[in-house]
Amino acid sequence: MRATVLRVSGVALTLVLVLGFAAGASAQGAYIGGAYSWATLDVSDVNADLVHGRADAYKLFVGVELPEFVGFEVGYVSFGSYKVGEAGGGTSGNLDSKAWTGAVIGRIPIGPLLTVYAKVGYFYWDTQVEGQTIGQLIRNGHDPFYGGGVRVNLGKLSVLGEYERFNRSQLKNDLFSLGLRIPL
Repeated sequence: MRATVLRVSGVALTLVLVLGFAAGASAQGAYIGGAYSWATLDVSDVNADLVHGRADAYKLFVGVELPEFVGFEVGYVSFGSYKVGEAGGGTSGNLDSKAWTGAVIGRIPIGPLLTVYAKVGYFYWDTQVEGQTIGQLIRNGHDPFYGGGVRVNLGKLSVLGEYERFNRSQLKNDLFSLGLRIPL
């Protein structure tokens, strides 16, 4: 997992350095934003039929872009609520997960309207499982994450499409997001 994050960040840094100098980067400075996300959940060591693996999710973030193709972002992610079933059928509870994130972002402007970017960071997560037959289980921890996306720049307002991968012990979330960001 950590080797994958290092490879992704190495590729992103190489792309920023090689391709980034070909286009003029106009940093947008400080910004805030939010996104609606489609989340998928992969649970290891558990019968996949017992956890329904798709949910609506959202995220809120604040960041800053620096002039040299790099930026920093912190955010809050709600991975959504998943139904947890019983081996005999029926629903016994819910799995809810959320996280605080911090990331370094490398970007490559492709003309004045389009920017592609990659991110690598760390997230602090909290997962709670509650149900009638399973009781309550709370787990938390911290792990690296990575992602990338495309941003359409409409003046100062930007529309973004993004993919992120969050791996933690026994749980993996993929987030596909559509969002907006505005300058501060």
